[in-house]
Amino acid sequence: MSLRRRLVVFGYPLLEILTIIAVARLIGWGWTFLILIAGIPIGFTVMSRAGRSAFASMREASRDGRIPDGSAGTHALSFLAGALIAVPGLWSDLAGLLLLLAPIQRLVRRKYGPRVTAFTSTAGGLRPPSFGASDVIKGTVIPTTDTEPNHPEQPNQPGHTDGPAGAGPSGEVGSG
Repeated sequence: MSLRRRLVVFGYPLLEILTIIAVARLIGWGWTFLILIAGIPIGFTVMSRAGRSAFASMREASRDGRIPDGSAGTHALSFLAGALIAVPGLWSDLAGLLLLLAPIQRLVRRKYGPRVTAFTSTAGGLRPPSFGASDVIKGTVIPTTDTEPNHPEQPNQPGHTDGPAGAGPSGEVGSG
């Protein structure tokens, strides 16, 4: 694990805990707890509004027969801000509140927008498997019919009662 990843995994929670302790000593544990708990419904409200706005802009664009404009990125950043506010923690609340500001959103879109577009256009960085020039596999389908439902030489055919396929609700296999 790289040093940067260790700092994020271990350093961030430690920073949150130390900050909560410092704020609690400054204003009291009751107020600190209230601030932490109040962020949850506020964050969910921000996420809800961002989601409704995103769906409204997508619905309007589809009604007009056009591609949604750049407001989709703004709604996504607002949704992320709401998620950060909903997570209990003072630094995550501060990051979420800053992300709600328009100048910060423009800066984030300018800096990370191309990366997000590239990442999402390849399905999260994973490309689907390719089977040559086309995804069609040529072959012949041979239909089979089961003339005798419980024929002992065809145990995997429908209607056969031996084995797990013929097991009842109790898990016992019925006698055929």
